Amino acid sequence: MSDQANEQNPEATEAPDAVVEAAIAARAAPESLQIRFTPEALTQADRLASETPAYQGLPLRVYIEGKGCDGFYYGVAFDPAAEADLRYRLGELDIVVDPDSFRFIHGSLVTWVDDERGRGFLVENPHQRRYRGKFFKRKSWQERLTGKAEPASETP
Repeated sequence: MSDQANEQNPEATEAPDAVVEAAIAARAAPESLQIRFTPEALTQADRLASETPAYQGLPLRVYIEGKGCDGFYYGVAFDPAAEADLRYRLGELDIVVDPDSFRFIHGSLVTWVDDERGRGFLVENPHQRRYRGKFFKRKSWQERLTGKAEPASETP
């Protein structure tokens, strides 16, 4: 994460697990944990929704798409809401996050880029360093995302 991301989202601090879990149980993210959007990202999301009939009426979903050695890969897409999603509204835009992704990306900042990296949404996670490298193994984050743990081996 860059220092610039810290300046853009200075309130993004690591929340205690109990606070995150309470937000998930309530299916509503308190403002301090919400994923924030820059004004340009909100403008572009509104533009995409108004210009693309297939997106109209759908919330904007922020999610974890995968993980590499430098942390998670994120996705931002118009997608129907699921019952378990955390939901909140930013201006005219409904935002949804599945509970498993929310555990890892709460407090992130979504920006809009149009440069040599490409054109689209960019998620800046202030907690990204926690999930880098070999010390945060794929099995660990997948189990947490899916809520599945390996069954304890039974000894005959």
